[in-house]
Amino acid sequence: RHSDAPASAASAGDDWQMAVPVAGRLECVEVDERVDERHMDENNPYDGSGLAPRSCTDPSCFLIFVVFSIGMCCIAVYAFKNGDPRRLTNGYDFKGRLCGVDPGVRDKPLLYWCGAGSLGDDGIPSSLDLQFPTCVEECPSDVFTEVVCLGVEQVQVEDSGKEPYKTIETQVTQSTVKQMSYPTMELGGLYCIPQFSNRRLPGDDKLTRSLLGLGGPLGNPYARCIRAVGGLYRCWPCIAVCFLLAALLGYAYLLTLSRNPRFLVQATLLALPAASLSLGVLFLLGDCLSGSSLATWEKSNMLFHQFDHKVARIVSRSVGAAFTLLGLMLMCAACCLQEAISMAISCIEVACEGIFRMPSLLLQPLLEVLWKFCIL
Repeated sequence: RHSDAPASAASAGDDWQMAVPVAGRLECVEVDERVDERHMDENNPYDGSGLAPRSCTDPSCFLIFVVFSIGMCCIAVYAFKNGDPRRLTNGYDFKGRLCGVDPGVRDKPLLYWCGAGSLGDDGIPSSLDLQFPTCVEECPSDVFTEVVCLGVEQVQVEDSGKEPYKTIETQVTQSTVKQMSYPTMELGGLYCIPQFSNRRLPGDDKLTRSLLGLGGPLGNPYARCIRAVGGLYRCWPCIAVCFLLAALLGYAYLLTLSRNPRFLVQATLLALPAASLSLGVLFLLGDCLSGSSLATWEKSNMLFHQFDHKVARIVSRSVGAAFTLLGLMLMCAACCLQEAISMAISCIEVACEGIFRMPSLLLQPLLEVLWKFCIL
């Protein structure tokens, strides 16, 4: 309680009480009213905390941050005005044209790698031409579709004259040819990759590994990173909905925190280990399945849509083991740190009162969402 007595009464020893967390529970302690008066007096150099007067300590860093932010915005505006984000995702054909964008291939948004080497009895090439792909309107699903590819270069060397005044003329000829296709499927709506089964998933054959392997044009880390960044432009409606949900869930979190913070913290401590263990079991479940159950699990596992079959199994096991280990660690921490957790909950209960007494803090979820949306 705060005393309503005048300053003279306060100097006589009238005190007030304040709730503070002690050993996991809130206790009331006596506070000298004179300290509170000095804290509330704006003209008093002593604020009651024993600390130096507050002031801006990093104006130079703030200036650097402002200059950096302005420069970043200018670069982004210039990039969107003079560039095209689709260059991060769409493929280029052997003429350097951007599939689905540049003239001549605007109606051909998919990138297809032509066959190379010898053909088998089933019409499947022994390898792919990874350097000179071509743009197609749709991914061929058979071995009877004609595709325009870049042919093998022909080199002709002619000598003329006599030594030591001899002329060597080298002529390189390379033309486009019609080539029969091989069965493929779409990957991400941008690429055509080999598909020799009915599972509609990347297989474990040699041709698929040459594309999706760590050294392939679609599987190397740089290509995956560029596709991930460029994919933000293609799925902006989904990202906008996620930002809206994030803001709504942020306010729901604050509302629940104000009503029953102890329940919210305890529920979170239970949900995090449970969710981690569940994800770990989900990613490791493939080692226990077989037949149609295994095929259904692989189809629902998004890793098998991004990697070839062998790499997807390895990544799935690694992710599952990581989630399982994280869940066990969180469970042990929740069981062994009960006293510290109880103390933290008491501090959160006190902090919630301060948050809802300062309306400006309630704008934080909305401002954070708007800032991140502008950055993306």
